[in-house]
This record gives sequence, structure tokens and C-alpha cells, in this order.
Amino acid sequence: MRCLGAHRGLLAGLLSGLLLVVCLVTPADAATQGRTTQLGLGQGTRALGLVSGPDGNLWFVGHNYSLGRDLVGKVTPSGAVSEFEVSAQASPAAAEIAAGTDGSLWFTDPNSNAIGRVTTSGQITKFAVPTPGAAPTAIAAGPGGLWFTEEAADKIGRIAYNGTITEFSLPAGARPTGIAVGPENALWVTAKGSGKIARLTPSGTVTEFSLPDPDSLPHAIVAGPGGDLWFSEEAAPRVGRITPAGVIDEFPVPTRSGTYDLAVATDGDLWFTSGHLIGSISVSGETGEPACVDSLCRLPITALAAGPDGSVWFGTGLREVEGGGNAHILALSESGIVGEFAPPPLAVRIGPRAGRVAAGLTTVGFSCAGGAAGEACSGFLRLVALAPRSGSVALDHHRYRISPVTGRRLPLRLGRRGTRLLARHGRLVVRVTATLSDGPTASRRFVLRSHPRR
Repeated sequence: MRCLGAHRGLLAGLLSGLLLVVCLVTPADAATQGRTTQLGLGQGTRALGLVSGPDGNLWFVGHNYSLGRDLVGKVTPSGAVSEFEVSAQASPAAAEIAAGTDGSLWFTDPNSNAIGRVTTSGQITKFAVPTPGAAPTAIAAGPGGLWFTEEAADKIGRIAYNGTITEFSLPAGARPTGIAVGPENALWVTAKGSGKIARLTPSGTVTEFSLPDPDSLPHAIVAGPGGDLWFSEEAAPRVGRITPAGVIDEFPVPTRSGTYDLAVATDGDLWFTSGHLIGSISVSGETGEPACVDSLCRLPITALAAGPDGSVWFGTGLREVEGGGNAHILALSESGIVGEFAPPPLAVRIGPRAGRVAAGLTTVGFSCAGGAAGEACSGFLRLVALAPRSGSVALDHHRYRISPVTGRRLPLRLGRRGTRLLARHGRLVVRVTATLSDGPTASRRFVLRSHPRR
């Protein structure tokens, strides 16, 4: 997916996570649907960045496609939406919003090449970025004010709470797109253009760390547990981690597309977006099963954030439509969506074939679907022979555990009785059952043969 803008989502009381942007989407990566609670914004409104505000409301910076204007808005815990116009603009641009320590919300305004401040009462003040055409995008509260990226100028800016802006240069071609505060108040930046992660001290000293793949297009970056920084890679289905010392590790995720937005949940797990999907990854690199937020998997995910209660919230982009014309116009006029996301429940699946019987053992493939990173399918496996005369005969019974998005062939023992039955009849019908703690039981029949079919 290619997006014009995007980032995080969050809600204060009953709401959280919001965001949107203009995206060109590829076919859905998966049909699995997560569990969601969805809320609508105003007609034609999409959010490009959001944050939980000091007043307990969800604040967003966005664009109204129906009216052609950039805006800042808020959503109350009861779902009431208020919008405050920033400027008339025919097209949206990537923007983000962050909460400052002064009680106001601060946002980037690429179309006006400015940084904006909005009070909780909706009063907006804008401050021009000194470098023309700098394209300020990401923003984060840090030492001495708010820090922001200037993607088109290869710079990082800092705006003090009195509106004074100071700029720091990065190496040419850096194209910074993400920024986060790490240990020792250092700023960590994704340099999409050069395929590097940059560390910037508050005084402006820059240190760069090259990624293994210079063409991975690092995009978002967040501070994770233990002081490490985590970043997404637009060009690859991976999420990366960099330690304060600059050691980089990359972890594959089970998607076809690259990763875009990131959020850190209160339990320390990270959540990522990839096209139409939301997925999770633990600090050890284990992943949950990514899932869509709609049954047809046509809503690209363009925002992600962890709410105050630890839940994950998202925003969606323009609904994928076939063709153009009226269908496209209708999609533009629809209300943007923000919602709470939970992964699909865990489910154990049993493979279609049993392995060849050898030494009184057979193997059966099992997989674990659904769940978040760190969760697992666990319970008991049971093997029962469905003998023609003696009825059901229990053969094996033992515990199992399988992590999400993984598959394993697990052994099942026929024992003496099962081996004798198989030898006597030349074939044996068995039923394999997998129970799941707090979940549905899976069951499947197989025909075991003393000699494989030719």
C-alpha cells in the first residue's frame, strides 16, 4: 500500500485510534477478520494523525474530502465530533499530531509548510517552518518542545512552546519520515531515503546506522520496552529493532506487503499495519495472526495507536472500490472510521492428511490461527480408533502448544492396541481431536493404512 499520510490512533474514554490518509491499495493480504468496535467521523472526513488529548478527548489532524479542507478535530468519549478548519486545500497531505506538555495539541501542516498549535477550546495558531517546501510530517514531544521531520528538506525541526523554530540538518537524501524520543532524550529518526536510522542529540549531533537492506524504506519509529526503538519497513514485510547502542535486528511478519504504522501496547507488545491488516509482534519477535477490520478486507489501515486502557485503536483509509466514477466519489464522501481492534480468537486447525505409520506412530499437521503475539493454542490432543467391532478405542492423549501463525506436525502414538487393530484390518479409521483452552475444539477423521497406497 502507498499512503499519502498516516499515523497513530488513540482514544480517551471510549474511543481511541484514528487516522487516515489517501492510499493506493493492493489486493487484500488475508481474509481473516479481527474483532472491532467502529465509530464514524463526519461525512467526508478522514484523519491523518491522532492523539489522546489532555482534556480526555481524541484529537486528530485530517482532511475533509467533501469540502476540500484540512482540519483539526476532536472526538469525545460519547462519540461527538467537532472539527476546526485549518485551511482550504484541494488535496490532503501527510500530517501528524502530538500532545505537548503545555496542555495544547501540536500538529504538522505540510500543505502550509507550518507547525500548528490548537488549544483544547479549538483556537489554532500556525508557525511557518523557516525552510520553504520542507514538508513537515511526523511530530513528537521531546526535550525543549516538539520535534518534527522535514521530509523534503532533509532536516529535523524543533519548535519551542513559544513558537521559536530551530532546524538541524541531516545528510543529503535522508528523507526523514518518523521520529521518536529514546533514552537520554535523544531523537531517533527513520531516514527513508538513505535506508538508515539516525540518532540526533538535542544539540544537533547526528549519528547514522545503516539497515541491512538500504532499500527497505524505514517509515515509522516508536520507543519500545527496555529503551529499544522499533521501526517499520515500507518495502518489506518486516519490523526492525535498534538498541540505544545501534545494534539492529529485523523480524519477518506474516504479510505480503511492507509495514507502515506502529503502536506500543501497555503490555509491551508492538502492533503494526500492513495494507489492509493489523498484526502484533512481541519483543522476542513472535507474531500474532494479522487480520482485517472488515469482512471483505477492503479497508486499508492508515492509523494505529494504543488507547489509555491498553486496547489498540485504528483508522481506515478510502474504501477500495472497483472502477472509478460514481463509486469513487461515493467512497470519498463516506465517513472515515476509527475503531477498537482485537485479533481474531485463537483456533487450532488440523491438517488434511496423516503421516505414514512407522514404529507405532503417525504424525498429523496442526496450525494455530488468530491471537496476538505471545499467545498460543494449547490443550490436549486425543487419538481415538473407530474400530468396526470394538467401537471407539482411546489410543493417545497428551498436551500440545503451538504459537500463532505457525504449523507443526505432531506425533500421535497408536500404542499396542492400535497397532494390532491396524495389522488385523490393514486399515484403521481414527479421529484426532484437539481441545483448546477457552476456545473451540477441532476434530478430524483419518484413515491409516498398514501399507501406503500405490
